[in-house]
Amino acid sequence: MEQIISFYISEYDNNKRLHHRTEDPDVKRQLAIAYIILKYLVKNKKSINWYNASTLAAGSNIPVGWNWKSLKDYFETHWKIEYHENTRESFRAKDKNGFLSLVDHNNLNALVIHLTKHLGTTSPRHRYKVRDDIAAVFQAGSKKSQIALLEDVLEAVVSIPPPDLAAAMDITKITVTVKNPPKLVKLSPGEHHMIIKNIVEEIVPTYLPADTECISIDDTGGRLFGYTNTSKIKELGLGVKKGSKQPDVMFYSESEQTIYLFEAIYSSGEFDPGRVESFKELFMEKGADLKLLFFSVFHKKAISRVKNVARGTAIFIV
Repeated sequence: MEQIISFYISEYDNNKRLHHRTEDPDVKRQLAIAYIILKYLVKNKKSINWYNASTLAAGSNIPVGWNWKSLKDYFETHWKIEYHENTRESFRAKDKNGFLSLVDHNNLNALVIHLTKHLGTTSPRHRYKVRDDIAAVFQAGSKKSQIALLEDVLEAVVSIPPPDLAAAMDITKITVTVKNPPKLVKLSPGEHHMIIKNIVEEIVPTYLPADTECISIDDTGGRLFGYTNTSKIKELGLGVKKGSKQPDVMFYSESEQTIYLFEAIYSSGEFDPGRVESFKELFMEKGADLKLLFFSVFHKKAISRVKNVARGTAIFIV
């Protein structure tokens, strides 16, 4: 997700048509996140623009609700973006930026709540409030929690990203080919995930039984990538669900009645005795009759950590 945010920050930087700009990296990050939300959740293309992204991001930080004056004050005080004194709100009758498509006119998926519906169309006293779950994304105390909240908002509505957001993902993602079930799995970039690709495409087909089926491939960069075979997990009765703690890769062989757990180690994370015990407890809530085999797959740069692995577990070096 960080790579996608970076992509839209660069889109903001390259947009020469914006009259009110910021060079603050933190503000640009908020704008990029708001733009991604618009891309996912708004059907009216007219409404997907940097003006509405600014409104969404800034308005999220005014929890009591805002009108144009308080929003403009926020831009100037917190973002150092100044507007002329006589600048009028664009979400009046003409609605040239498509703001009204974001408002709750009998739309349960609206991003913005209209607090003063009784007022006339051109009244300057109209007040609005960003939906709580979206506002929480911008109020998060850390980047990690912000990403988690953002993914929750996106996953709650759609599972397939819009075409140009998918294009942004394509710039950075790693594609992993799973043979059983046949599937292309996308992972965010990084050396760690290149080891996972090696596990799935090289180690598993070479060393595991032919009937081995993929249970999950974890993506440490976020829940929008990776793969979870929920039907197989439910069938086996394992204590695993999407977003929970799990090994990097898991496969299952029915003929061997065995679950194969893999960890990819670029810097740390090998199956030491403590991790082996914790995963036994986590995954064997109902599948006590199944065997567990643990594999620590080391990048050659992390070979010094081999000494930490638990007895009875296997090692690969790639």
